[in-house]
Amino acid sequence: MGGKRLYQYARAGKTIQRAPRNVTIFAFDLLELTKDDCVARIKCSKGTYIRALARDIGQDLGCGAIISELRRTRIGDYSVDNAYTIDEFIASLKDTKPSNECLSRS
Repeated sequence: MGGKRLYQYARAGKTIQRAPRNVTIFAFDLLELTKDDCVARIKCSKGTYIRALARDIGQDLGCGAIISELRRTRIGDYSVDNAYTIDEFIASLKDTKPSNECLSRS
């Protein structure tokens, strides 16, 4: 919004009206449900604001809702299932050369 991220307005206590956008929720799986909490897995289109979705569901239920943990597990073809661990990534750096060595003929 005007080059400023919406969370910056929120942290400053300002409310910004956003135009609604069309998104698609492909799957909404409720994995756990207790009196105070729920755990869900959501498969959605780009542009979906999960925190806004939780807020809207809480408003519709008349009880409010917040997200205490949010984890993106997939984006496009990339998934946490085939991601490198930090240790694997650091180990892979041992086989790399500085860019100036890669570009040099010597």
